[in-house]
Amino acid sequence: MTGTVHLSDASTLPKWQRPIALLFLMAFAMPIAFSVWLALLNNFVVEAANFDGVDIGLLHAIREIPGFLAVGVIAVIIFVREQGSSDIFFNFAWSNNFYHSSISRTTRHSRLNFSELCWISLL
Repeated sequence: MTGTVHLSDASTLPKWQRPIALLFLMAFAMPIAFSVWLALLNNFVVEAANFDGVDIGLLHAIREIPGFLAVGVIAVIIFVREQGSSDIFFNFAWSNNFYHSSISRTTRHSRLNFSELCWISLL
């Protein structure tokens, strides 16, 4: 089937082609796939990489960092308006530029100044 099927037309499809069948299949397959992955990972790191409990804990802790960062970004997106986030960025960029330009006023740094950042944001 190469065409697009609207959700209202899904009830006319055979039961195995309906979206609910895919949902049930994924709900059934995900725990099995996760269990297989976890067993293979734990067997590999214990037997081949000679990890102990502390090393496995460190491995899992590092693996969770992107998830925590994603939750943090989602929290920022929920609670900060788009205008507010741009204000935060420009305030940080301005203060960072001010700090670095006050360190050495004789050398030209490759950093953009505040007016250049404003022009870039308008593009």
